[in-house]
Amino acid sequence: MQTSTGNNRKTALITGASAGIGKAFAEELARNGYDLVLVARRGERLEEIGAGLQAAYGITATALATDLSDPHAPVAIFEKLQRDNIAIDVLVNNAGYELATKFSEESWSNHERFINVMITSMLHLCHLFIPGMKARGQGNIINVASFITNMVGLGGDLYVAVKSFMVKASHSLYLELAEAGIHVTAVCPGFTRTEFFDVMGVREDVNKLPGIFWMDAQTVARLGYAAAMKGKPVYIPGLVNKTLVFLMRVTPETILFGGVRLIFKAITKK
Repeated sequence: MQTSTGNNRKTALITGASAGIGKAFAEELARNGYDLVLVARRGERLEEIGAGLQAAYGITATALATDLSDPHAPVAIFEKLQRDNIAIDVLVNNAGYELATKFSEESWSNHERFINVMITSMLHLCHLFIPGMKARGQGNIINVASFITNMVGLGGDLYVAVKSFMVKASHSLYLELAEAGIHVTAVCPGFTRTEFFDVMGVREDVNKLPGIFWMDAQTVARLGYAAAMKGKPVYIPGLVNKTLVFLMRVTPETILFGGVRLIFKAITKK
């Protein structure tokens, strides 16, 4: 199977590509000469982003307006690309969000959609595109997780749990696929200036964090892409984030529990 343009360029698929880190990864991959398949719910936004990247970098961008909470979405994406003769060389699983309501207070249907986006679609897309990567003897999978996987879970919040699953799944795939020429990287950013906190309704609260804790999405994508191309299994962008992760790992869990509760009560509405 060849790429969409029939040339020697490789193609990257990015989920959650309409904003934030996903959009930044699309820009970084286009800058490095990849054709793109952009996946998100906002079709018009994807078309706009794709057109801009095509004009700026001379690549081909395909927009697929897709809701990954639908369990049939990964197969629909895969079959569409097969029909269009588009092979995927780099898969970036970035789509994600957080539920604003505590676990016991949220409907199961909303939890199910959340799990479909955060876990099921990631694994299903990997399962669908890995055989093609194996056949070509090369490929990259980038799973955008979070540095909070080193933190204890917040009360009633499954976000830490699903991101932790993403890291562990990435470890497993890395060990399985490295000899096949497929490199799997879990990129674990810290606080990043994106729409994420606006959607959650906590922008004003998290802005109380000192500026030293924040990174921009473009830097996260640039560093994450470079780490993936070097075949790193896990990458934490930024010295501050690396330091925080080290402190989380060496701090006794009982102290960590107490500290996390106090910090998040102070800066969020939860």
